[in-house]
Amino acid sequence: MVAYAQWKLQQPFRVLLESYPLERILSNYHLMHEADISKMVELIQEEL
Repeated sequence: MVAYAQWKLQQPFRVLLESYPLERILSNYHLMHEADISKMVELIQEEL
């Protein structure tokens, strides 16, 4: 998912993970695991 977000948003992993840390991504797994991947990308994009 992080690789897809990196490709879709054209941002380096460092920038993505600084604004939306991996711990936060993992903690959202139970809420987001059935959602379309684009929803998670939207959440990350909102934090950029």
